[in-house]
Amino acid sequence: MKSIITYTLFLFLAASSFSCSHHYYAPNAPIMLKMSDKNEIKVSAAAPGSFQAGYSPLNNLAVAATFFSIHQTTSENSSSSKEGKGHLGIGAIGVYKFFEKNPSKNSETETTTTSDLSPLGILLDLYGGYGFGKVENSFSNGGGSHLDMQQIFAQAGVHFKSKYFDAGLVVKQSILNYHNALLTGEIELFEEDRVRQLLDEGPFNNTEISLHAAAGVNYLKAFWNLNVLLSNVNREILDSDPVDLNIGIMVELNEMLSLGKGSKKRSKRSKL
Repeated sequence: MKSIITYTLFLFLAASSFSCSHHYYAPNAPIMLKMSDKNEIKVSAAAPGSFQAGYSPLNNLAVAATFFSIHQTTSENSSSSKEGKGHLGIGAIGVYKFFEKNPSKNSETETTTTSDLSPLGILLDLYGGYGFGKVENSFSNGGGSHLDMQQIFAQAGVHFKSKYFDAGLVVKQSILNYHNALLTGEIELFEEDRVRQLLDEGPFNNTEISLHAAAGVNYLKAFWNLNVLLSNVNREILDSDPVDLNIGIMVELNEMLSLGKGSKKRSKRSKL
């Protein structure tokens, strides 16, 4: 348990120490936990401010939650600056099918090995979910804008999994809607028009493609996600960069516990 707490704190500190550019929307990583077996528990954290957790209660079924947060101050000239921050929380449910090469036969009498915990094969998964969040902007002249947002999405992915290396591709289709806008103080006319445009022209249908690669050993892997927002029109309205890169680490908690129990058993046998 102490090891789990240590790694969890490390994940949060690593991801929260980064920030990203100011936008009304940023391409964010889809569900990239690559759940492939019953009772799997995984958590991940990535810069900038992205956290994911998932659990598979049944074979071929998984639930997941993600939280994405950004905070950045930008200066447009010597007398004008703005601070932008936002967050998006998502809950999702999904199905998966893992095509394992030479699947191991597990029984109550077999001893779990590291290779058993890290099978080789192709994973297909499909998730759908709902999220909500907020975008807030504060300007140097004292004004500000505040918007609530909702997102409904579906994603499909194909992944290669092995003991030391993973890679994958995910296509995500989402509907993004802004509402409950509030303008305070004095703001520039173009910023006011941008908020009005977000309300009047929504909801926005976004298509995003994400590439994923990870490398590591046992239950701990470092990874990067390259997320691309395809719609040129929506990028302009949402003031979003076309590409966003996330770098982070993922921990498979069930594997950590399995290896820890195995080492304790071996230690007891050696004492005997």
